[in-house]
Amino acid sequence: MSAPAERVPTTHSDPDERLQRSRRIDWRFVLPDPSPGRVGYLGPPDPELLDALVDAGWETTVLDEATPWEPGLAPGLDLVVVVRPIARSLAHATRAVRDGGALYVECRGVIGRSLRDRSLLPSVAARRLERAGFGGIRRHCPVPGSNPRMIVPIDAPQALGLLMARRRGLFGRWPVRAGIEVLRRTGLLQLLAPTVALVAARSPNAAPDAVSSHLDRTGARLPDAATSGPLLLTPRFRASRNVVALVPNRPGREAVVAVKLSRQGQGGETTKREADVLRTLEQAGGARTAPRVLDVGAPWGLPTLVETAVPGTPLDPGAVRRDPETAAELGLGWLVTLARPGGDPRPAAERLDRLLFRPLDAFESAVPLTDDEARIVEDTRGIGDTLRDARLPSVTEHGDASHPNLIRTPDGGLTAVDWELGVADGIAGHDLFSFLAYLAIARAHAATPAEQGAAIVDAVVRPADWAGRALLEYAGRIGLDPALLRPLGVVAWCRLTIGLVERLHDGTLTATAPETVAWLRDHRFWTAWRTSAADLRS
Repeated sequence: MSAPAERVPTTHSDPDERLQRSRRIDWRFVLPDPSPGRVGYLGPPDPELLDALVDAGWETTVLDEATPWEPGLAPGLDLVVVVRPIARSLAHATRAVRDGGALYVECRGVIGRSLRDRSLLPSVAARRLERAGFGGIRRHCPVPGSNPRMIVPIDAPQALGLLMARRRGLFGRWPVRAGIEVLRRTGLLQLLAPTVALVAARSPNAAPDAVSSHLDRTGARLPDAATSGPLLLTPRFRASRNVVALVPNRPGREAVVAVKLSRQGQGGETTKREADVLRTLEQAGGARTAPRVLDVGAPWGLPTLVETAVPGTPLDPGAVRRDPETAAELGLGWLVTLARPGGDPRPAAERLDRLLFRPLDAFESAVPLTDDEARIVEDTRGIGDTLRDARLPSVTEHGDASHPNLIRTPDGGLTAVDWELGVADGIAGHDLFSFLAYLAIARAHAATPAEQGAAIVDAVVRPADWAGRALLEYAGRIGLDPALLRPLGVVAWCRLTIGLVERLHDGTLTATAPETVAWLRDHRFWTAWRTSAADLRS
C-alpha cells in the first residue's frame, strides 16, 4: 500500500464486557475457519466490532478503501471483513486476501436501503467476487426480531425449512413456505432480505462452514443430518456464553444435531461440566431426560460440545399461559425423574460445602456488598448450617429450568436442553424453585426485572395456592420433608444468583465490575434471595 493501514490496539476490559462484545462477531461460525489470524476491516467505523475481533485473538487492521493496492504487493490477510461494500472497496478487499483466505461481506438488500445508498446489492457483490476468483460463495441472513437471534444460510433449503418450523405461526402455512422456497430458488430472497452476508474463499477446497467441517472431522454428524449448512442461534441474554448451531435432518423439518460453540476461548469449564452431567444421565438411563453427547473438544481454540438435538416444541410462556396446570404437571414429572438416579437420602453437609458455602465465600470476595447485602450472606450461611444434618434425596440438577430450555416431547412428556449449569449430585429443590419462578413470570406477563422479581416473590417466595401445591407435591413424590422447603428455597435463590456471576466468568468467581454488580442487583434471582432470606430470619 502507498500508506500504512491502521492497526487496532489490544483491548483490556472486564470479562463481562468482553462477553457482551463477543456477540458482535457471532457470524464467525459461518466462516470456513474461525481460527484467529490476520484480519482486515473495510467499512463504516465500528469500534465494537473491531474490539471484539481483537478480544478473539485476531490481529486486526483497518483498511482504507481509498488507498490503492500496489501491483506486485503480495496479499497476506487470512480474512477481510467488508461492510456495505462499493465496487472499489470490494476490489480492494479481494486483492488483500491470501490464498486459502476468506472474505465476509455484509450487504444490504432492497429493504432498508436509502435513496442515497450506493453500496452493492448481494447479487452484484457475489458476481464481482466470482470474477475475482473467489468460490464457494454462501449467503447468510440474520433473522430480525427473533430471540434468540438466528443466522440462516439462505442457500440451504433444509436450514431454511428448520427456521420456518421453529418460528411456526405464519410460516406453518404451506403456501407461505412454498412462496419462500420460490424466492430462494430464484435468488429474490437475498434481494428482499434486509441484510445478507456473503462468505467466499480464495481456495477451491475450502470447507463450507466451520460447523460442518468440525462434524465431518469428528464423525459426529448423524446419518440423517443434512450437509447443506446449519441454522445458527445466537442468544442475547447477558449470561449466555454460547452460539448454538442446529443441524437439520434431510427433510429440514427438525434438528438432529446441536453444536454448542463457546464465544470465548477460555478454560471451557462450563462445557466440560455439561458434558459430564449429560454422560452421567445417559449412564443412569436418562436418555429421554437430556441430549446425548456426541463429541466434546476445543476446535479453533473454542470449547465446543456436540450433542443430539431434542425433538419437540418449546414450553414457552405462551404455552404456560394457555394451560398453566398442564405446564406445572409436566415440570413436576420431569423434576421427579431427575431425583431417581440419586439413591437414598443422606446428610446434606458435603453437598452444601461444595455447592453453597465455598461458592458463597468466593462470591463475597468477588462482589462488593453493602452492609444489608452482607447480612443476607450471613443469614444464608446460618440457614445452610441448619440443613447440614438434613437427609436430602440426591438429585441431578439442570440449573436453569426455564424457557427456552424446556421442550415438550412428541409423546407428551418434558425434557430439557442446555445443561451447562448442571450438577450430577445436587441439592433437592434447586430446579423446582427455578421452574416455579419461570411459571410465575410467564403467568404474570412480567417483562422488566422489577416485574419478574415481584412475580417470583408473590407466587413462589410467599407461595400462592398453585405454587404451594406444587412444592408439597414435589416434596411428597421424592421423599423430602416439607419443613425443609423454605430454607432450601433460600439456598436455591442464592445459588441461582451466584450462578449468574459464574456464567459471566466461565465457571469461576472473580472480581466483578460495577456495571455487572448493578445489573445483578436488579436481577429477579437477587430479589428472590434477598426477600426469602429476610422472611425466614423474621
